[in-house]
Amino acid sequence: MPDESWNGRVELRQLRYFVAVAEELHFGRAAARLQLAQPALSQSIIGLERAIGVQLLRRTTRTVELTAAGRVFLDECRRALLQVGAAVQSAQRAERGEAGLLRIGYVVSASYEILPPILVAFRRRHPGVGLQLMSRSATEQVAMVLDEALTVGFVREFQETDELDSELLVDEPLVAVLPADHPAAQRAKARLASLADDSLLMFDRDRAPGMYDKIVSSCVDAGFTPRIVQQSSDVQSVLGLVAGGMGVTVVPASFRHLSIDGLVYRPLSGTGTRIGLYAVWRKDGRTSVLDGFLDVAREHAGQVRGRR
Repeated sequence: MPDESWNGRVELRQLRYFVAVAEELHFGRAAARLQLAQPALSQSIIGLERAIGVQLLRRTTRTVELTAAGRVFLDECRRALLQVGAAVQSAQRAERGEAGLLRIGYVVSASYEILPPILVAFRRRHPGVGLQLMSRSATEQVAMVLDEALTVGFVREFQETDELDSELLVDEPLVAVLPADHPAAQRAKARLASLADDSLLMFDRDRAPGMYDKIVSSCVDAGFTPRIVQQSSDVQSVLGLVAGGMGVTVVPASFRHLSIDGLVYRPLSGTGTRIGLYAVWRKDGRTSVLDGFLDVAREHAGQVRGRR
């Protein structure tokens, strides 16, 4: 156990001074190395020994030697100074956006086109930053960003709040998702109004209320109230039900990257509705690391928009 006489008042500079003296075993040479007056160096070492209650150096008029305690203390001082140096470098890298951890949430459709190239480019530019990826619904992501369990989320049709900032990265049209034997599957495009008599399958509204409401309002604008016969916990499950012949659905165009036997995607005519993909983060959560990530996200989102 530490000596009760130790008061803990040891300064980092005292450790650095001690290491210099211990390595030189000469106060004059150590003072010159530190660019410090020799009397000030001597007083600093005396103050260090008093603070820890241990004699570290044995001095004579001709020599300076380390005591047994001094040799042990030297090893620990070197280790401590290295750790402090590493801590300073880590903080500086984090300030420059070169180190840290990003916890990223995303809706499934973001993983089909936009998110992978963003992650690849960000890792290339910021190899020291760790990434944690979590697939979550839009509603779950918003709650997790608010609770700081996520740094940034990728969500559909974000609803503004006082605590969160957002940025539209891309938007895309709706497509009809049909069983392969559906009459509209034989055409290049499907009219939204032509699906009025079909059973509509949807994801649970509480998982992505903005996107759900936008799809329903598009049906209303096309002249009909959708007959929603089944809801599921996620869009992929809905697509499986469509492939099984239970009905049809409407989703953002990026879902066309998901290939399922018995399923066809058709562009919708007669609707100008577009579904946005937003990056969402806490207003008070901006860091250099997050700023660097958002810069990469904007760049690659612009490339996606250009291809479309």
